[in-house]
Amino acid sequence: MEFLTGTIDLMNIILASVLVFFVFILISLHTYAATKEKSDKKLALKIIKWLDDGETGAKKIRKRKRLFTTNGIRVLEYVSLNIDEEKQKVLRDVLSSERFTKYFRDKLTFKNQSEALLTTKLIAEMKLEGFIPEILTNIKKWENSAEAQEVGLLALFLNGNKRALVELLSHKNFNLKVSFRTMQELIEIYNGDKADFFKEMLSRDCDTYILRSCVQC
Repeated sequence: MEFLTGTIDLMNIILASVLVFFVFILISLHTYAATKEKSDKKLALKIIKWLDDGETGAKKIRKRKRLFTTNGIRVLEYVSLNIDEEKQKVLRDVLSSERFTKYFRDKLTFKNQSEALLTTKLIAEMKLEGFIPEILTNIKKWENSAEAQEVGLLALFLNGNKRALVELLSHKNFNLKVSFRTMQELIEIYNGDKADFFKEMLSRDCDTYILRSCVQC
């Protein structure tokens, strides 16, 4: 009986120790995440300030190594959503530099879908040019993913890439994965001559939902 009691006590001690260990890990992860979020926000505010400093500020942004990471793209996305049109133009010039362009292209051609889509969203929001082939490739690569299709189409519609859109949406192998409502919302934000786009789309043989979206917009 004493042996059994001792064994149970030992097991309780071990379980308590394991529980304490996991609680410590959770607290550490929470602290790390909070610290990282605070650091990212601080960097984002610095970038917003640098955008007022002309070429001097632009150089600081281009040289910031932390921006050439997955988390750096999240910081840039945050910045892009919290600045006015004038600052967006400055940031667009910075992100169109050779170094950033190469980094974004590497991310788009990387096998990691989440990183590629994160990069595509930034490209879409900033209306960056020169990435159509990679975006089209990813839409086809992850053809069964509604998210991948939506993000890719977002970039094409915001940039007003009529030729790429028409060829993609009317291709015989294209399967629409996004909802009818999402398709309408994407068409609404088309950054180009909508009448010309609609005319071209309606002359093609493509998904009924796409045609209906064009008619109802």
